[in-house]
Amino acid sequence: MSKTGLSVNFKFCYLLLAIVGLAALLSPSYALAQDGKDGLILRYVSGGYSSVVVPDESKLFFMEVANDSSNPTTNIQFTSDAPKEWVVEFKPQSIDALNAGSYQTVEISITAPQNAEKGNYLVTVIADSNIGLRVMNIYIGVEEGTNFWKWVGSVMGVLVIVVSVIIFRRFDKD
Repeated sequence: MSKTGLSVNFKFCYLLLAIVGLAALLSPSYALAQDGKDGLILRYVSGGYSSVVVPDESKLFFMEVANDSSNPTTNIQFTSDAPKEWVVEFKPQSIDALNAGSYQTVEISITAPQNAEKGNYLVTVIADSNIGLRVMNIYIGVEEGTNFWKWVGSVMGVLVIVVSVIIFRRFDKD
């Protein structure tokens, strides 16, 4: 291939790249045309991305509901999608109106059932309002609860310590 043929190919590639780039910049973009501030924002504000619960014990989580628009958001109703037999309660259960630029904290109480197995679970929080639905996920790990054998092991450990102290005091006669 000649030297001029190679430079013509590079020039053609640069010209083609410039045309494609210019067309992308000048063509309508649906992502850029959308308003990024349409109102309701849900933020999980409890100590980290994942949390641990013990079966049959309630744990509190906190969510911040913010209105990041120039109009009030009304009729905000909270519901959840959780594993079977899990109890999810909101306090407050709804917000009548949230003014522009303001926020409110919502308390979420989550209780895993007593028979929940150790593992990771997903609880989805849903906020429905006059501007539509917003969804937030909370990832929850279930620990083993206190069980019979942990108590037996603890009692045995205490007994061994008490017996060791008694034996030491009894045979240590100085």
